[in-house]
This record gives sequence, C-alpha cells and structure tokens, in this order.
Amino acid sequence: MAPVFLYLLMGIIEVSMLFFTTTMVDRAMYDAARLIRTGQAQNTGDALTSFQTSVCATLVSLYDCGDLNLDVRSFGTFGTITFTIDEDDDGDPVYEFDAGGAEDVVLARVIYTFNFATPFIGAFFGDTGSGVEFTTSAIFQTEPYE
Repeated sequence: MAPVFLYLLMGIIEVSMLFFTTTMVDRAMYDAARLIRTGQAQNTGDALTSFQTSVCATLVSLYDCGDLNLDVRSFGTFGTITFTIDEDDDGDPVYEFDAGGAEDVVLARVIYTFNFATPFIGAFFGDTGSGVEFTTSAIFQTEPYE
C-alpha cells in the first residue's frame, strides 16, 4: 500500500509544481509585456534584451531562462493576429521578436517546457519523454508613447 500512496503523493507534488511554474511564468510574462505596452522596452534601444531581462528577473532561479523561448509579434489590428509559429527547413520553430511601435497591436508569448520527474504523470499532459511545452500569451495594444 505504501508504494501506491507515495506514488500518488509524488504525483500531487509534481502537478502542484506544474501549476506553480505556470503561474510564475504567466506573472513574469505579463510584467515584461508591460514594458512593451508602455514603450519602455522599445525606448531602451534593445527591446529583446529588456523583455528577456525582465522575464528572467521575475523568475529568479525558479526556471532556467535558456529554456524559455520568446515570441513577440506586432500587428496592425486585432483582426490580423495569427497564432502560428513558422518552422525552418528542419521543422524547428522560428521565433520572432518585433515589439512594434506606438499604438501597435502586439502578441507576446513565452514558450517553456516542463519536464516531469514522476513516471507516467507526464503522460496525462501529453509528455512523450522530452517534457510538455506550455505557452503563456498576452495580446495588447501599445500606448501612444513617444
């Protein structure tokens, strides 16, 4: 009975860590997206570094920032937003970073992989052995900054 109980307990802890990580990455992305929304990132001259630094600073040491993929795209209107991510010739995703300008519509995404330690728990989330990819997104119109 003890092995079943311990496995169940480990599964509960693992799913709790997944939800905690998801919440932390959501918060980090929304805080960093605010830099783009207000024009602070664009005014630094290097919006990508500003955005990435903000995301990583919020996550502190919870998540390895090298495992995060950032995809920021600007659009003319909300109706023209597309959620697709292009692939290169090898089938690998191609992430873009275009923070846009004043009053542009922006789609900001942070894509990260969660690796499950408990066997079989990841299968419920679609894990095939290399972790499960999660995405947190924000869609907004930048302010009329100058």
